Amino acid sequence: MPAVPARLPAPPAPRPPGHEPLPAPDPTPAATPRNATIDVAKGLGILLVVLGHNALARDEDGLLFRGIYAFHVPLFFFLAGLTFKPGARPARFIADRADGLLKPCLVVALGFWLGKSLPRLLHGVVDEPMVRTFLGIFYGTGGSLWPVPLWFLPQLFTALVCCMLVMRLTPAGRSPAWLLGAAAALLALGAVVVTQLWTASPKLIFTRSGGIIGLPWGLDLMPLCAGFVLLGRLLQPGVTAMRWHAASFLLAVGGFVLLLSWSGARTDLNVRTWSQPLACTVAALMGIHAMLSLSVLLQRHGPTRRALAWVGTGSLFILLFHSPIQTQAHALAARAGIGALPAGLAAWALGVTLPLLLWEGARRQRWLAALLLPRRPGHPSGTLEARGPLSPSAPHRVSS
Repeated sequence: MPAVPARLPAPPAPRPPGHEPLPAPDPTPAATPRNATIDVAKGLGILLVVLGHNALARDEDGLLFRGIYAFHVPLFFFLAGLTFKPGARPARFIADRADGLLKPCLVVALGFWLGKSLPRLLHGVVDEPMVRTFLGIFYGTGGSLWPVPLWFLPQLFTALVCCMLVMRLTPAGRSPAWLLGAAAALLALGAVVVTQLWTASPKLIFTRSGGIIGLPWGLDLMPLCAGFVLLGRLLQPGVTAMRWHAASFLLAVGGFVLLLSWSGARTDLNVRTWSQPLACTVAALMGIHAMLSLSVLLQRHGPTRRALAWVGTGSLFILLFHSPIQTQAHALAARAGIGALPAGLAAWALGVTLPLLLWEGARRQRWLAALLLPRRPGHPSGTLEARGPLSPSAPHRVSS
């Protein structure tokens, strides 16, 4: 006997207009648009970092050297503040920042140390400079690390941890007035430490030069650098809404040049130079404002925005590798008898493009990515990032 087909359910009764059910939510959250100004500013900033380590800027009394060093490092701490989020759990915050900042620093420093020391190690030779350089990797300052620019990564780590603690343990996480006060207090404390106290830091045998290099991981610079991070955090809304104003840009540039010319202020945080704290701070803020204004202007032009954003998102690899690349490029140019200007420009270009090519390759190699890139998608590793379509991470948000 044939089976009786089951009765089909009755169609739902029509709903009156305006009472239709809401559609089911999309399980995949939409990405927040990236802030193009921050990407462009990071690109411009890392270009200046490479130029500042180029032979073209070798004259420490020249306006090019003094102008670059007056703000390029404070700029990156300020940009870190624009994307800074204290996080829910301190342990997770610290682990994530260690993964994104300390890990690549350690891997690259150990890699260069092995490349230089392995031939002697294979012959059973262990000398004092080799041991001193190895121990200096874990001390984590510009006087103990090679390549020298790696000092920025443990410095950014300590600054971010300091800011996380300030935001969690004080009302600065809830009150803009407290946040401004905390930033000002840290900048003032940092100025005192750098100008008055850092010379009392220990002279340690394992430094590369044996000289005074500051406290481990730049703890003596931590208040000053954390102050710029908190200023970035405070000014997030203003940077988000920033528009191009030629008068504001020209005023910042003009004031910057005049201040450096008349005050004689000098800045080089790696060697603890912050000669006139008030003038240095104002000059850094003027330079930061000028760079952000220029970034707002340049991001309007699509090809320029995309090129600088590519440089900015690969800025971690540029920081890691540009110094030895430029050194070798200058040496080759000298042997070839190339003039100073073309040699400097070629070294600058190579110091930017070759690390970017390394970054593109590392993102496509699992083991290199595991060694040099954040291990988790969505990892907030600070302001120096190595990201792209094959290595997704959290988009820039300027609120929390």
